[in-house]
Formats: sequence, structure tokens, C-alpha cells
Amino acid sequence: MSRRRILANFIVLSLIAALLSGCGGSGDVEVNKNIFTKDSGNRKTMLDEPSVDYEIPGVYPSISVDIMGYEVGRDKEAVLSASRLPAFYEIKDAATDDVVYQGSVKRKDIESEDGMSAGVIDFSGLNTVGTYYIETEILGRSKVFRVKENVYDDLLKSSFTKLHGLRCDGCHNASVPLESDSGRMIDVKGGWHTSDNGEKDVVEGCLALMDICTIYEFYPKLFADDYEISESGNRIPDILDEAAYEAEWLLLMQNKDSGGVYASVSFGASQQDQSSAALAVRSETTRSTAYFCACMAKVSFTFKRFNTDLSNKAMQAAVLAWKCLEANKGIVDSEQMFRAATELYRLTGQDTYKNVVNDFLKANADKPYDSRPVLDGAITYLSTARATNVGFCTLLMDSLMKREETKVALSNASCFEVESEDAEPEDVLRTAFEYAIVDYINSSIEYVRGEEDCLHYVGGRNVISKNYFDTINTPDSLVNIIAVAARLAASGDK
Repeated sequence: MSRRRILANFIVLSLIAALLSGCGGSGDVEVNKNIFTKDSGNRKTMLDEPSVDYEIPGVYPSISVDIMGYEVGRDKEAVLSASRLPAFYEIKDAATDDVVYQGSVKRKDIESEDGMSAGVIDFSGLNTVGTYYIETEILGRSKVFRVKENVYDDLLKSSFTKLHGLRCDGCHNASVPLESDSGRMIDVKGGWHTSDNGEKDVVEGCLALMDICTIYEFYPKLFADDYEISESGNRIPDILDEAAYEAEWLLLMQNKDSGGVYASVSFGASQQDQSSAALAVRSETTRSTAYFCACMAKVSFTFKRFNTDLSNKAMQAAVLAWKCLEANKGIVDSEQMFRAATELYRLTGQDTYKNVVNDFLKANADKPYDSRPVLDGAITYLSTARATNVGFCTLLMDSLMKREETKVALSNASCFEVESEDAEPEDVLRTAFEYAIVDYINSSIEYVRGEEDCLHYVGGRNVISKNYFDTINTPDSLVNIIAVAARLAASGDK
């Protein structure tokens, strides 16, 4: 037998011995298990079941456009994000493939968050109504988009129609049992659905309702009385008719004995049968009571000249809710108390509320006033005709301006011209709403452009080229769209 054959046999025998002895005797072989499985703690071995991710990453166009559309006469930009940018682009008619516009790609002096180069295609000169797509040598085609008249007016009306469609008009039983006492029935008719399964949440409703009151207070001429709802023609702007519908439901959610406010009308976590019989009124919480208190005070202020009955009921409900908060202030968030106090102080002028506002601002003078409750309260404090502290006003204004300037700076440094390239559409809409409010306090063309960039992002000029307007269906986000679209529809900034 040759030496090579002897060596080969020796190696085979050695390997068999090693396997039978547990790889040289290091570690104990588990009994009653397959001999090929050795206890190796948390270490991975070649015999372990492989972990394979079979999810295929999404493939999206490298040219992002606003699928919702661009308005004739306004600035129009597409955004490019790729490892290599083309030098030129062509815009073609989607029906004929004819070139209708062309130009050079402008490179932005930034990189996207994933290290890609960023570029901009400015086709503001294309003002012929039509349906188009962009094509480049390296990146191929964009999705199809439109250039048309009345983009923002159409968006305003379609979003209002969706908000109006959230009304719970006889779709549930009028009375629903209380979660903690099934023998007690609560009248819950009316109000908006705040989720796709038909639930109605107090906090979500309050947020949307307060935004309606704020945007109407600052820009009353933007909203008409002809949106083709049952209340149209009553000499009250239809957006306020919609607000009143929700406010009447919210008033039903207050416990008149305690002043506390029930959290929602919803289904139990374990309930699969989502029928009217399965609904329950969730117990009172300090959070829902605090939001309700601020909201009702704002509703009372807004409706003074439109609906005195609703205004009076809302004021009484807000005062009752405040008493509940005061009785439980040890567990109530101080920011929520601040917001409620600012609304009640503006409404009544009473020192009780003024002192709470001043104490909060004094205790937080060195902190940024940028959470939503504090931001809402700050805007109310800055816009009240009641006596205010000049020093506090300066602090609030400075904090507000710094917040929005930071947002603008981050957006300018971003590939997609919003704060973050993977921002949630709801957050982007909230930023657009803030721009609209701050522009009233301290007007700047940067805020108007910021509002439009935010809507372009939601409309498809984002990293996955998705039109989110089709899927947004929550009251607060719809109100944000309505507010900003109304502003841009009426804006002379072309």
C-alpha cells in the first residue's frame, strides 16, 4: 500500500475518532440526541439551522415626484437620489412619449441619509396642463405625475370630504355600556371615527378640534360655507360645522358628577366581534380630561359669535373638567395643566388660571417649549388679548422661532426637503401645520415654501415615491391637510 493511501486512511480514521469522541473530548455530548448535535451554549455551529431573511428589498424610482400633482404657475421640483446622477433630463407626455421639456440636473451639495448623491430637477417653466413623466439616461423613468390647475383647492375639498365622512351617523347604537359598570349605559351618538374599525377616541378628537379652532382663528377668510354638506348655507363656515359636530359628541363623554372624561368608545383588546354590542365606553383618565378641558375652552372661545348655546355648554364643561384636574393635580401632567390653563385664562380672564400659567413658565424658563401641549399653550398665550407677562412672551416667542428655524434648516439640508428622509407623513403634516401658524405670528416666505415642500413629500416626493394622501384617514392629519391646503390655495406665492 502506498504511503499516500496509508496517509489518507489515517486521516479518515482520525476524523471518525474525533467525531465519536466529541471533537477531541472538549465539552459533553448531550445524551438522547442526534450525535451530530453538540451542546455549544449560545455559539452558532455549521450544524445549526441557518437564519435566512427572504424579504426582498423594495425597488423604488430614483426620481421622486409629487404624484398628487403640481400646480400651474407654481414652483415644480423633482428630487433625485442615486449613487451616480445624470447630467440632463427630459419630461415626456405620458400619453404620447413626446418630449415636452428638458434641462440640466442640479446637484445638491448634500448626501442623502444612505450616502447617495442628491439632485434636483427644476421644471417650474412647465405650465401646460397634462400628465407627464421624467426620464434620464442613468436613472430611467419617474412615476407619472400631473400638472394642473387648483391642486391645493382640490386637495382641500377632498380632505374635507374625507373628514366629513368620518362622522358616526347612526352606524353604532346610541347607547353603549360603561367598561367598569356594564349596567350603566352612556349616550355616545355622533362624533368622528378616529380609527378604521369605527372606534372614537377623545384625545384624537380633541387634537383635531383644537387645530380647527386655531387655524380658523388665524385665517378665517380661508374657509367657506359651500362644501356641500347638510349644514352648508347656514352662514357658518363648514369647517366649524364639522367642529361643532365633534364637540357635541365630546360633551357626551364627560361624567357630570366627577367632571372627568371617558377615554374612548372602543372594543376590548380580546374582542374579535367588532359589532355595536361589543363596544364599551372606556374609563375616565386624567389625560382625556386634560385634553378635553383645553379643547372645550377653545371651542367656547371660537363659537362665541356663531353658536352661543354650544359656547356656553363648552365653557361649563371646561370649568368642570378643570375642577377634576385640580382635585387630581398630583397625577396630572404639568404640561397638560399648562395648556388647559392658557385656554381657560384667555376665555375667562380669571387669576386662578393665570397663576397656573405663570408658575409653569417660571419653573420651566430654561427649557425649550417644544412639546405639543406646551407649543399649543404658548401659541394661545401669545395670541390672547388678556394681560400677559412680557418676559414670558419673549421666552415663548424665542423658543417658537428657534424650533421652526431648526426645522427649516434641517429641511434645507435634506435630500427630500423635509426634516428627515424617512419621516412619517403624519409628522410631516404636523410640521406643515406649525409653519402655517408661525407664519401668522412672524411671516416668512420660508414657511410658505416649507408648507409646500411638506405636501410634496406626502404626495410622493419621498424615498419610496408613495402618495400617502390616499391612505391618510385620521381626523388630526386630515385637519392639518385642510389647513395647509387652504393656505396654499389662497396664497399669492407662485
